[in-house]
Amino acid sequence: LVSVALPARADNVVVDLSSDHVDITTGFNGTTLAVFGVRSGKGDIAVVLRGPQRTMSVRRKESVMGAWINRSFETFKAVPSYNGYAISKPLQGLAAPEILQEHGVGPENLRFNKPDSTDAQRILFRDALLRNKQSQGLYPEHAGTINFIGPDFFRADVYIPANVPVGEYEIQTIYFSNGAVRDSKVRTVRVAQVGASARIHRFAVDNSLTYGVLCVL
Repeated sequence: LVSVALPARADNVVVDLSSDHVDITTGFNGTTLAVFGVRSGKGDIAVVLRGPQRTMSVRRKESVMGAWINRSFETFKAVPSYNGYAISKPLQGLAAPEILQEHGVGPENLRFNKPDSTDAQRILFRDALLRNKQSQGLYPEHAGTINFIGPDFFRADVYIPANVPVGEYEIQTIYFSNGAVRDSKVRTVRVAQVGASARIHRFAVDNSLTYGVLCVL
């Protein structure tokens, strides 16, 4: 049971987590992280879970003399390795598109996905990167639901799949009122391998050739 008390100062939203870490073991098949919060007033809530950011390249294969090779690519910076979210009302009623883009609420509003270029090829590759992440289950297409347990007390469940990368994750809870952001709270969650899973990972990194041979055998 997680209890959240309103502080003396006038915060619009206060949050706490069911856990500040996720342990990946050899039998890990995903988990759900619960975010509990209290809002002040009748504003709307969005909870966004972001994985560590990466620089990623998207490549396109083309046929050259009967062989398929990588001919073109685009590189994107600050790409979240995971992005899940939950909202208290549909995105179109939450805030204006530019505000949602500023805070990265929803996969179509991720900051790296902003239309910062009129280059048709870059837009094509950006859309391909988004589709790849969604097909891997790392960018859920549909938002989770924020459930109000009382008039102001709420809970959001964000699913973390089994194939998430390890690292420091950021959970941002945003309070909207009349389409504007009135408050925002950020917490962090550590996703790490433990036990046998961690030992296998360290062995694979430190002894990559031997690990590769063992996998082939």
